[in-house]
Amino acid sequence: GEKVKTPGSLIMERARALSAHFIHSTQKRKKLLAAQVNSLKVPVGTIQDICIRWWSTWNLTQRLMYLKPFFEMMVRQNELSAEINLSSSDWVYVEELRDMLLPFKSAQEHLEGEKYCTISCVIDIIASLRKHLTNALTNLNSYSPPMKGTVKVLHESFKSYWGDGTNVCDFTRGNRNRVVGFSKYHLMGACMDIRYK
Repeated sequence: GEKVKTPGSLIMERARALSAHFIHSTQKRKKLLAAQVNSLKVPVGTIQDICIRWWSTWNLTQRLMYLKPFFEMMVRQNELSAEINLSSSDWVYVEELRDMLLPFKSAQEHLEGEKYCTISCVIDIIASLRKHLTNALTNLNSYSPPMKGTVKVLHESFKSYWGDGTNVCDFTRGNRNRVVGFSKYHLMGACMDIRYK
């Protein structure tokens, strides 16, 4: 069936549309770069969110938050329509999503390391991510309404991949033969790694 759109996913559609507004027009991109001329950093454009690219959504939210003051300046100068720019509540969600996804990005980067063994780190990293999501769920009222829904979805999705943490020795095959939990190799690696003694 058709995927149900949540308030958060609708906000991200608008965020991607804002980004695409500058990607698909050389003239509009030049105006965005010109708006940053007095910035202390090198002017940058927007980023496209591509689902097959690692941390594409985090990169998009990070770049949009960086460019937010320049978008607002362009709106004031009639260089950007207020309808294309995000609303204040949309911006709150984009910032919350960026912060929520950052630990996952950091974990992935750590597991991509080539100068150290990574299989032994998996259990500890998954535990820290589970704690991150559990804390977010516990403090749900501190988030905007759209982010509350996103936190719940992330938490349930995480549990479907890694279980609820009650027994790290559980290793099963889930939907589409997907691994759920940790294999004996994860456990052996963690036991043998002096960093976890």
